[in-house]
Amino acid sequence: MSTATSSSAKHTTGPSAPVATPPGTSTATVKSRFKEVGLDRFMFNPNKGCTGSLTGYILNVIDMPPIARGKGPDGQPVFQKWFSFLVETTEPCQAIDREKNIVTVPAGQHVLVPSTFKLYDTFAKAAQDPKVCWEVQITPTKKVDIGKGQTMWLYKLGVDMASTKPRQAFGPNAVLTLTAAATKQLTAGSDITTETPEEVTAADDTPF
Repeated sequence: MSTATSSSAKHTTGPSAPVATPPGTSTATVKSRFKEVGLDRFMFNPNKGCTGSLTGYILNVIDMPPIARGKGPDGQPVFQKWFSFLVETTEPCQAIDREKNIVTVPAGQHVLVPSTFKLYDTFAKAAQDPKVCWEVQITPTKKVDIGKGQTMWLYKLGVDMASTKPRQAFGPNAVLTLTAAATKQLTAGSDITTETPEEVTAADDTPF
């Protein structure tokens, strides 16, 4: 499998990748009748060297901070709007932590994956299903040139048709939060790019 790398992520890939541990980890726990929420989020981004698959339940669509894309004819900054899917992992995966390290994230953690056109086209409606959350698998395979200086990742995508769970089982993180305008924009495909923004890193662009 072909992967793209960048100096902005510190690469420790393969079996030796460190297991993710939240900053300031302590022995404090929530009572057994509570589901822990507010987990630290990681970023699954093949442009930054994440390999393998992201497997888990799509809980939500997150409206991300706009990324500067140069200046327009009037000299004012031009920003790209973009979204990420929030996934609760059911299998370990590689992802980027706050310090931009590639780490092994265990099952049960929250991982963001930027919504490229292919991912949007496949999963946008499932991510906004008001009743259930779907377990999916996202596997980048290779990056291809689509002309005019643009590239695009190809993916193998899967869904477990037998493992859906009620949305409320995942707690507050699965409450649908996009505004009506943002949801309409997402489902219409507006501002959905073919590629993960190159600048996306956990530390800079992820709303932890």
